[in-house]
Amino acid sequence: MLSACGFQLRGAGTSHLSSAQISLSISDKLESNFELRNFHKELKRSLKQSGAELIIGAQPNSTQLNIVSLNFHSQGVSRDATGRANEYEVILRLEYQINEVNTQEREVKANILSLESTANYYQDYRNPAAGQVQKNETQQLLISQIIQSLIHQLEFQLKN
Repeated sequence: MLSACGFQLRGAGTSHLSSAQISLSISDKLESNFELRNFHKELKRSLKQSGAELIIGAQPNSTQLNIVSLNFHSQGVSRDATGRANEYEVILRLEYQINEVNTQEREVKANILSLESTANYYQDYRNPAAGQVQKNETQQLLISQIIQSLIHQLEFQLKN
């Protein structure tokens, strides 16, 4: 019914990488980051679910995906009457490089690209002890949701 009127969902479809061979490399610094350590695992799982074949090293007609950095930042964006931040913004910025390997096994270098995703949440200060636990749990939940969003955007870039 919606397609009859020309309506299209943006970014809501699934990305299929059924014939793609992808060599994935991630910086060691990223692997040691406590807050973002699941990114590599989630990215590999998602690429496999999309039908991509993960390979080791460069092979003819394959794609090399190099994750350069994944930076986490949280900042207060509004304050209450006492001056405490009561609304926070969580920002994840992903820098990556996609290199195509042609049939002669030569890499075609690409520029470093970036994706950024943000989310906001509200902090309640009526119970300070519970508030800190809530803040940490909320941040971790938002980080996992933002990581999924970044992975989806990255798959879209690989597909095109």
